[in-house]
Amino acid sequence: MTDSVHWDENGQPVSMHFDDVYFSKADGLQESRYVFQQHNQLEQRFRQLTAGEHFVVGETGFGTGLNFLACWQQWDQCAATAARLHYISTEKHPLSPEQLARSLQLWPELNRYSDPLLRWYKRSLCDRGSAVTLYFKRNNIHLTLLVGDATQGLAAQLGEHHPQQGKPVAYWHGVDAWFLDGFAPAKNPDMWSLPLCKTLAALSRKHTTFATFTAAGQVKRHLQDCGFEVKKVPGFGKKRDMLCGKFTPTSNNKNENKKANKKTVFHWTQVDNFQALAQTSHIAIIGAGLAGCHSAYALAKKGFKVSVIDRHCRLANEGSGNPQGILYSKLSADQGKLGEFNLAALLLAQEMYRDFWQAHPYSGQNNGVLQLGHDEKILSINQQIAQTFGNSPFVRLLNPQQASEQAGLALNQSALFFPFCGWLNPTAVCRWLTQSPNIKLLTHTSVEKLDFLKSSEQWSLNGQQHSQQWQQTFDAVVIANAGDAQQFEQSLWLPTKKIRGQITYIAKDPVLKPLNTNICARGYISPLTQDENRLPFHAIGASFNLNNFNTALSDQDHRDNLAHLQRVLPQVKHPAILGGRVGFRCTSPDYLPLVGSLPDIRAFESDFLGFSHNAKQLINKQGQYHRHLYLNVAHGSKGLNYTPLAGAIIAHRIAGEPPPCSQTVVDSVNPARFIIRRIVRAKTK
Repeated sequence: MTDSVHWDENGQPVSMHFDDVYFSKADGLQESRYVFQQHNQLEQRFRQLTAGEHFVVGETGFGTGLNFLACWQQWDQCAATAARLHYISTEKHPLSPEQLARSLQLWPELNRYSDPLLRWYKRSLCDRGSAVTLYFKRNNIHLTLLVGDATQGLAAQLGEHHPQQGKPVAYWHGVDAWFLDGFAPAKNPDMWSLPLCKTLAALSRKHTTFATFTAAGQVKRHLQDCGFEVKKVPGFGKKRDMLCGKFTPTSNNKNENKKANKKTVFHWTQVDNFQALAQTSHIAIIGAGLAGCHSAYALAKKGFKVSVIDRHCRLANEGSGNPQGILYSKLSADQGKLGEFNLAALLLAQEMYRDFWQAHPYSGQNNGVLQLGHDEKILSINQQIAQTFGNSPFVRLLNPQQASEQAGLALNQSALFFPFCGWLNPTAVCRWLTQSPNIKLLTHTSVEKLDFLKSSEQWSLNGQQHSQQWQQTFDAVVIANAGDAQQFEQSLWLPTKKIRGQITYIAKDPVLKPLNTNICARGYISPLTQDENRLPFHAIGASFNLNNFNTALSDQDHRDNLAHLQRVLPQVKHPAILGGRVGFRCTSPDYLPLVGSLPDIRAFESDFLGFSHNAKQLINKQGQYHRHLYLNVAHGSKGLNYTPLAGAIIAHRIAGEPPPCSQTVVDSVNPARFIIRRIVRAKTK
């Protein structure tokens, strides 16, 4: 998947795949500034931004990352402190971390920017052989790197069901400036094709600018056919000409452009009359577990005022309240929706928790996770995953001896090892997430009813606070209280279910003393930690009890947890049980969470009734969703893994910014999918 390069006499990289240079031999950094920054008028446009505004740059051809780093540098020099830059780039043949590092050594003045990029790149580059979205965040800089075919990757930013032609995505205003920087058209024609130009147009808005080093006639015609106004200007260095211009879809009469303007296809995943909220808005989050706290953290980072509301006296009192949780992911060898979401969530979560592990070493450890091949089926799946992900740095397959060395204990199974994962105390994580001055905690507060006030377009929350009647209005609401989300009239229909889980605390055991990583099989065990009284213990578990809502500890579940442990570690004989904890997972029928705008079920059942006759027909309508009402629930046993991405999806949507993953991944967790499935399955004869 990675590109093969050789180095010329000046130490500059040359692609062996395309037999072309990555940047001008005269001066790559000056070329980037001249071609892309100057001809997209970035300095002036960055200076015009105010606090809370965002700007989106799209790029075809990430290459060495030089354009991104140069753009980041200019952003730092020109943009308002609280403005945000979103940089969306594509790369089919990414450089290896070593190649990228060597290339960027040519530009020591960019070290301040390249160093954090390289650290992230070394941990995140996915050698999967198929499309994947990587996400890098540094303060107010967001990089979305689409590894794979450029046309497919950018189309995924429109959503799984969105055509290449038509309006930009409804949740953010589209790309503001394009850097078209693939290898030369004669050597890499796919990067300049008409389908790609159509996708660029679909992601653009009126007056989106573009610039490119090439002046090829075919490129000019494709761009014009798709609604871009194109002009030829002097090129950089020895290049005579280059192209630049802007998207003006009604400015000419090209046939392709006429078709593009007429072909607007809507879909139920699109929110009707979507409107981003101003940064001055006040947002309520119902639920103070991992989902609610990650949502609050992401929103507060964007400057929103947030109130986290919970009926208990403290954070993470229910499903998120275990003393130890393991960050892990069940990766998939295929490209199904569950596998795509799991991968996107894992890559974002392991980056986010690095800061927590560094700041709170006693509330978690980045000591890796072993997923054992504990039966023939899991062993086969692990082998397929290892083959699919190749040399990806965040997962590798270990034989039994290697797994034993990693664990510090004798194991008789091979295992997938996730070196950037580990265990965390979820309560401590929630406290860490809610430290912002933009976040207010309202404990002992239960919300019983949600009413939308049309006159002010606000939500009235009604309930009790410290046993007294309580009411407050907010500009938006995020429901993040797991299975209790079904208590509200707007979300009664949710298909979630509660699954009881019990963990067991066992005493310090000499046999387990060397354990230095987390082990997952049918159950799990974490390294030694301490309770609130500094007493050492191991947490093992967890049981999986359907249709059991008993909150009392079960001796049978303790025995079952020990039995699972002893199948993996038979050397552990009779550990002393110190206690345990019962919690309830909230899951969905397809095991993906429910994240995004909350649909109006009555409107959906009316608007999309036609699917009951023909599920494949085109119903050219956007979905009707409750205005400024959002859902973030059903994370099952993967709350630590899923909720960072879910919270970011919510925050980006509310702010009207590009999502932190592909739009197809966002669409896969749209809560309305279950309404549509129910309509389809209720086919009329």
